Amino acid sequence: MEYRQLYKDMLAVAEKPKRAMVTVIGITNQMDYFNKNYESQQQISGLLVAENGQELFILTEYRVVEHVERIQVTFWDGAMVDAYVFLRNSGCT
Repeated sequence: MEYRQLYKDMLAVAEKPKRAMVTVIGITNQMDYFNKNYESQQQISGLLVAENGQELFILTEYRVVEHVERIQVTFWDGAMVDAYVFLRNSGCT
């Protein structure tokens, strides 16, 4: 019986980090050779690192969100929200 409880405890511990993983999608509108608009998307994983009660802070690679027109974040449960880039100068050179 202790093994069943241990297994449940392990699953509960593994659930928390899973919820911190997100998918970050950078969306850019572009034109093709026939002058038709289409959306170009790049996606990468991100990590939910903090929240302040109103906003969630996600760490990801800047290259995916650097020159995009729109950013979307998809959470572990499938919920999707629009996001924006917040850059903080760390003072490091």
